[in-house]
Amino acid sequence: MCFLDFEKDFDEIAASAPEGCRGLRFIADGPSGTGHWAGVNDSKVTTADKARAVIETLVERMGLMIEKLSSVESGCKVIICGGGSQSEIWRSCLARRLGCPLMRAENVSPSRGAAWMAREVLA
Repeated sequence: MCFLDFEKDFDEIAASAPEGCRGLRFIADGPSGTGHWAGVNDSKVTTADKARAVIETLVERMGLMIEKLSSVESGCKVIICGGGSQSEIWRSCLARRLGCPLMRAENVSPSRGAAWMAREVLA
């Protein structure tokens, strides 16, 4: 299995879990994104719940960072690019968390993406 198949499989598995992951939470409180699980002892928790819990944790952290940096309002424009932006489940969770649609920049290098985002904000 190539890496891209793994990413696609991960997204499909995560998307099959319900929002809230049956109470399972991944708490990323360790170095380099490591952490621990809360609610993992519930016999109904599945691998899909674990996959979605990781995405929901990342989305929540990103949502908090975006809110600290700027005001996210109704009708806002949030531009995303890079690896995570390729994940449909991640985009869906982030759009729901922020309460606004996302604009995805495709095939953009990090520096070009930053310049493109700055242009959109300053325009």
